Amino acid sequence: LLCSQPLPQGNRVLGISNSDAMTLMAADAVSAAGMTWVDPPLTFGPDSTAEEFEQALAAASDDPAVDAILAMFVPGLHDTGVDVVGAVQRVAARATTPILGVIFAVEGIHPLLKDLTRGLPQVGSVPTYPAVEDAVRALAAVQRHVVWRQHATDTPDDPGGLDVERARTLVTDWLRHETGDRTLTDVEATELLRCYGIELW
Repeated sequence: LLCSQPLPQGNRVLGISNSDAMTLMAADAVSAAGMTWVDPPLTFGPDSTAEEFEQALAAASDDPAVDAILAMFVPGLHDTGVDVVGAVQRVAARATTPILGVIFAVEGIHPLLKDLTRGLPQVGSVPTYPAVEDAVRALAAVQRHVVWRQHATDTPDDPGGLDVERARTLVTDWLRHETGDRTLTDVEATELLRCYGIELW
């Protein structure tokens, strides 16, 4: 989200969806996260077209009363979702409002979005999440980051509790017998980040 989308300028979140259930879950999650849910959300029926979705999304991205957009979509039985995903991608490529996608049971950059961005998360790519709560959690974290940036001082904070020596020892041990570069395993990355007070979820 931080790599591919603009930073939100506030905490007002609009939902656009073809699922009433996802919209209700989004409204609850946004409110629980301390952000503001924009009413009314934009909802579509199962027979709505990608063009309608794109027009609504484009209008929302230009609305100064909206700081972030949750684009939620449940593909139909025989619908690959490619048309709607393409619509989301086109709007996100020019939008100054962050857009998050919630595609049922899909996590990471959606395969269809990946096809449209050469497989690389880049500016304009839309991060997607398998559940509304995951998307809202990510957005809330970014929103807190924005608030922190607005009140940051020139004096760096000392977070304390960092174990830099242990981190250095771990990396040295892991690479002791390596002859070239290698990627850390998930377990190693988790242990290294924990030295700096970062817990993965």
